[in-house]
Amino acid sequence: MTPLPADVAPNIDAEQPQLVLNPLMWWNWWLTPIAPATLGFVYLCADRYWWYLLQKPDLEWLALILTAFATGAFFNHAVTRHDPLHLILGCLAFAFLCREIHFTGTSTGVYVALVVLVVWSFLWRDRLIAPLERGQTKSWLAAAATMYLLSQMIARRAFAERHFPILPQEELLHVEMEEICETVAHICLILASFAGGFRPIRRGQNAFKPVATTTAH
Repeated sequence: MTPLPADVAPNIDAEQPQLVLNPLMWWNWWLTPIAPATLGFVYLCADRYWWYLLQKPDLEWLALILTAFATGAFFNHAVTRHDPLHLILGCLAFAFLCREIHFTGTSTGVYVALVVLVVWSFLWRDRLIAPLERGQTKSWLAAAATMYLLSQMIARRAFAERHFPILPQEELLHVEMEEICETVAHICLILASFAGGFRPIRRGQNAFKPVATTTAH
């Protein structure tokens, strides 16, 4: 067999997926407006007296449906596509589902589950790079994480007048803000389960790309 030329020979390093994290690039932040838009929706509903859109019992039922759907979507992809990232995210969505059911132990259990999943993700970090770099997966997961974080900050009154008062009428609307932000976070998580098939906004130079196999003749 004739040796392959240096410029044609497979590059072992090039075949390894690399996680691209460049916070200075605009395409990493294109979903950022979701957060202010969500809060703006709450203010609009309050201003227009559309309180029926902000009812906590209705939003809790919706959260139950959304987390159940996310759990099913992630586990389905984990089985049918042998996707390790979706297996971990399926477990995360299931933890959120249990929390929405509100049975004893779920409030503490979700935080225990988060710790376990973080450790699991660290151990599988090399396996998770390729699925993270597919399509818009990374962007939608970041959006979901941002909205979950925002909902928890609001729940703990981080924006109350005595702490960091940057949200008008926080005293009146903090419950509605928390529930709506959490609902949007669930929706972002569902979109993340399908985002691997979305066209990426932009790729970094080192983003994972399948390497074609070259055969000598």
